Amino acid sequence: MTGSAPPPLIGLDPQQARRRATEAGWEVAELAVTTPPSAAPSGPQRVVGQAVVGPRTLSLVVAASVAPARPCRRAREQTPA
Repeated sequence: MTGSAPPPLIGLDPQQARRRATEAGWEVAELAVTTPPSAAPSGPQRVVGQAVVGPRTLSLVVAASVAPARPCRRAREQTPA
């Protein structure tokens, strides 16, 4: 399998991503966590980025979702009163 592309891992939780990478013969060497500057993450973590950093070696970037501060205008307009 030398020269094959890594599996797509975007959107998976970190544990699933590691498992899929390992099953495909890739190693996850780095797992970086990123957070938004203005809000505390409250949702589940998901892989939002991946990069090949060496032979059959990946770096993953993980982020947790953040709940919106308030509903958007369109959502408020569609909500029954």
